Amino acid sequence: MYLTLKEKMNKILENGVGIIQEHRELILAKWKEKLSELQKRQNIAAQQLETAMGFFSEMLFSKSGDIEELFKDIQEKWRKNSDLVPSNQIIFIFTLLENAAHEAIKSNIGDSFQKHQAVQYLFSKIHEAIFTKSDDEKFDMNNFLEQLVTSRQLPIHWIAELTKSEDGFYVEKMYGQINRLSQTIGSNIKADTIFTLSESLLELMPEEPEKKNKFFRSRGKKKFCCFVQKKQNLKLFHL
Repeated sequence: MYLTLKEKMNKILENGVGIIQEHRELILAKWKEKLSELQKRQNIAAQQLETAMGFFSEMLFSKSGDIEELFKDIQEKWRKNSDLVPSNQIIFIFTLLENAAHEAIKSNIGDSFQKHQAVQYLFSKIHEAIFTKSDDEKFDMNNFLEQLVTSRQLPIHWIAELTKSEDGFYVEKMYGQINRLSQTIGSNIKADTIFTLSESLLELMPEEPEKKNKFFRSRGKKKFCCFVQKKQNLKLFHL
């Protein structure tokens, strides 16, 4: 049976939803773990995180049927929810939930590329549906990343903004208190894949004493961000 490109992409989205639903309990447990961490630190994002958890639990864990109708439903209900008004904080919360979902799923499926890819594509399309703005509404991403890395409530050591080009991926800008290498990294560090570049960054950047790097990777169409926590892990965020 011949499938159009759109139909093939919808199949990937449906697969992503199926994987999320199959791992519902694991994902919920991981989300609650993240919420507990914010609540213990009395982080102002905790309340919005709890609201977002409820929203995506309703939208993703039990929904079935047409995938395009699901996205319309997500978009309409998100925009009607006054507690989920787009902001730097809510974008961070969305990414936190996405990465937590990957952590939970990995404990069961390991590093299965196709399954993680389906989940990544699902969250990418959700992000596009709920955060797409007009040019007048777009916020200053540089300012947002500076705020994240200097926040005392978020344990982020440094952030690398990555860009996709015809030749691969390279570091466009570094954020954080980095005393060495930050001036020489830039476009001098390139790689064919985002994962290879991420590993190269971890090897080059200094670790804090007695701490391992926690790396967050996030993907968009051409822009990516790598976040390194002070306690520490690496994951990716949408730009």
